[in-house]
Amino acid sequence: GFSVGDRWSYQQIDKYKGEVISNWNRKISRILPNGDLLSGATVLSPNGNIRQLTNNRFPSRVYSDAEVMFPKKMETGHQEDFSYKEQSRRSDGKEFEQVFKGTLKVKGQERVKVPAGEFMAYRVEREASVTGMQTNGQDRWNARQEITYWYVPALHYYAAMEEVWRQGSGAPDMKRNELTSYELRSAQLADKR
Repeated sequence: GFSVGDRWSYQQIDKYKGEVISNWNRKISRILPNGDLLSGATVLSPNGNIRQLTNNRFPSRVYSDAEVMFPKKMETGHQEDFSYKEQSRRSDGKEFEQVFKGTLKVKGQERVKVPAGEFMAYRVEREASVTGMQTNGQDRWNARQEITYWYVPALHYYAAMEEVWRQGSGAPDMKRNELTSYELRSAQLADKR
């Protein structure tokens, strides 16, 4: 369902402050012969899961197969377990390995309103336990990641995503990504209400 030139732009909001802390986008620049998608230096699987990610903070982030964000079936009641490994190198030279194990659940359909419009979307809940270590240092950690996102099939992506990252006894890190604009080969999808 993806086409070269498809683009999704998002704003990321700090849930504590209610402020936009960054803007980012994903644009399909090339479709490889095996079906993988290129978005700049980021490599996505044919259904949009990330295989390799590069950004200012992490010059290298590679997944054992793919970061499992989107389930094999997007239908109400579908549930699947996942497990994958992430290996990354930060711009300060520190290298890390994390193992994610968890469950994806497609809860049902809901309306979601974001700056790009209002959409009918599947609500998907993803919970994972995370075991991590610094491979060129001494740091070790256990964390819990909880993600809820609203996936719009015709967009091939989510309209909104909320993430809670719990590590240690401190306050969790809480962020929300909202679709601000998009360009697809298909017609405009948002309800203009």
